[in-house]
Amino acid sequence: MASNPYQPPRLDSFDEQPPAADLPLEDGVFTPQQRVDALLTNGVLFSVMWVLGVGSAFSLYLARRAHRTIVASDQRLSGIFWVWWCYVVGLLGVFMGMGLLLLMLALSTPVQRLLSG
Repeated sequence: MASNPYQPPRLDSFDEQPPAADLPLEDGVFTPQQRVDALLTNGVLFSVMWVLGVGSAFSLYLARRAHRTIVASDQRLSGIFWVWWCYVVGLLGVFMGMGLLLLMLALSTPVQRLLSG
């Protein structure tokens, strides 16, 4: 049977960053990567769920928290793609919610009576 030629990378210098799995536990239960994963999972779900812009706004809040955690780890944590997903889809949902609210207000009966004079 042939041996596997793959050799894992070595940290030869103390200047290299350790992998994210070596980061200390924040609260003794979850690693920072697990916390970012949970924030982004909820963020993606709320960005898609929408709920008249409220879910999208909450998605923006979760994405901001995850983004701060990733930046604080010197980019050792993964998930920046999903942070940007939450930002883009969350903003679209908030703008759609605001547009729908303004449309409903413009088409409501009291506003139409006021405008028709």
